Amino acid sequence: MMQTYNEFNNLNEKLNITQYRNIYDKTIKDLNINFYFISTFGTTIPVFYPIFDKLVKNSELSVSLTQTDIVLLSICSISILFNENKEQIEKIRNILDEKGAGELIDKGVTFIKSINNIFDVISKNTGKILNNIADIFSYTALYVPFLISFFDIIKSYNINFDTFTSEATTVGFTFSLTVGVITITLKHIINMLVKKMRRLVKRKTLKESLNFDLDNI
Repeated sequence: MMQTYNEFNNLNEKLNITQYRNIYDKTIKDLNINFYFISTFGTTIPVFYPIFDKLVKNSELSVSLTQTDIVLLSICSISILFNENKEQIEKIRNILDEKGAGELIDKGVTFIKSINNIFDVISKNTGKILNNIADIFSYTALYVPFLISFFDIIKSYNINFDTFTSEATTVGFTFSLTVGVITITLKHIINMLVKKMRRLVKRKTLKESLNFDLDNI
């Protein structure tokens, strides 16, 4: 039997997702902002927060960002892709600009687009078709282990916004690490993700669907 979402949520607790969610609740209340996509996918959006946090920390910026800043960066990047209220987006952008983190917004948008492309490759092999960015957050049983696995890869390879490119497509995707000494291909990334995801998913049919032929990519 597949793990319930509560069991997945226990895994997420290791990433301090509850803490990030609490920060988000306080922040949107203080700023008097709200976005449709968060009210719709509120249980899955927070998984992005620790990923953005790790990407920022790996970037070794000259500015110091708080967890509140990380939440705002994540929200702003996702809301741009969802074409949310421009005035509210601009309010968050101004806050991040004052923190010296405004340049990270475009990088955050690019990162999520790349995540979308990689997730699309995996989801197609599990019978899920992405019609738009919103579909990522709809496939909870696949999405949660996917992002948890991706977090492990980011942590292991010290990936940041600059070493991660927007070329994540089914044709080819590469990013270089440690001054270009290591190059990871799309096939390698997906292979690692699938192996990690299988450890998080117990249902036999999903395990089999994740064991697809990577040579066809």
